[in-house]
Amino acid sequence: MATRQQASRREQERIRLSDPFTDEEWGIIKAAQKDFWTFLTTVYAASFEGEEFLYADGKFGPFMLGTVHRMWAMKVGGLRSDNPKAPYTRWRIMAPRMHLKSTVLGRGYIFWRFFSEGQDVNALYFDYKKPLAEEHVTLLKRDIEKNPFCRFWTDNNPTATSIIDFTVSFREVHKEGDIQAADEETWRVECEAEGILAATRGRHPKIVMCDDILSDFANPAESVEIDRINDIFDRTIMSLPPPDGTLGVVGTPQSPYDILHKLQDNDLFY
Repeated sequence: MATRQQASRREQERIRLSDPFTDEEWGIIKAAQKDFWTFLTTVYAASFEGEEFLYADGKFGPFMLGTVHRMWAMKVGGLRSDNPKAPYTRWRIMAPRMHLKSTVLGRGYIFWRFFSEGQDVNALYFDYKKPLAEEHVTLLKRDIEKNPFCRFWTDNNPTATSIIDFTVSFREVHKEGDIQAADEETWRVECEAEGILAATRGRHPKIVMCDDILSDFANPAESVEIDRINDIFDRTIMSLPPPDGTLGVVGTPQSPYDILHKLQDNDLFY
């Protein structure tokens, strides 16, 4: 197994050998940074080239987004939305399984913020259990590593699979024969995983993502776990992001009394 130092050297060599962005790529980058939907259909789509997804009709197909995904993007991204309240900083999206909720709104949204923020940003990714959250972070890291528009990003922790820590750069400058990112064009992005039942107060990440924090219970309408998760959300999760931060809740409802339904009556949330 490679040491972290060896992995870091390989990372620097990879960046050194990468081709500069073309004018066409620069145009895509600038447009995607301004608009979530554009990001999803151009930059993010490049992470899935050659892959197939299982859709709600039981068939496999390439990464393809539809009307509902565009609506989601307008609500949480907001640039081309007619709603004056958009983009929302607190939002919850309910949808059945096999609708790419986690792909688009969980991982895709965080990726877009990393891609476009222009300043340091950290995220905390919650699922029902930590191993499930780690799977999402691992997939997000893979999507970043595979993406040609991220070829000048530096992985600050290249030996970790379920921890994201990148220095983001889109510009490279020549200095004494080496290619180095200009400091004013870089920022740091981080993401960690956690299980909802282990959530604690104290941290204040810029983005808090709650993705499928409800498990498939045998009898969800009567499960005490739902009440426990609701309580954790109210007492802990709501306190985590700062006032200008983002709290996203994505999932499939399990009970009329779960947090996804409760947030319908919360004016802070879309």
